[in-house]
Amino acid sequence: MRSARTLAEYLTKCVARGDLQIDDCEAASSEFIDLVLSGQQRRGLLMMSPLSNDALEEYISRRVRLFLKGYSA
Repeated sequence: MRSARTLAEYLTKCVARGDLQIDDCEAASSEFIDLVLSGQQRRGLLMMSPLSNDALEEYISRRVRLFLKGYSA
């Protein structure tokens, strides 16, 4: 997946700068994409109503914080 490769390249640069500690940037890229997308895909599959803009913003922000906390340098 192109987006996963692009994100892995970005994460590799973050590791090189000392911003993050990631052993496998390709795996971390997939993990991040799964964190952000899986809940929304599940909502769609279960035909649930979409989140409001505010709820979606919070949903994404929480997952970004979780990812960064897990890989912070």
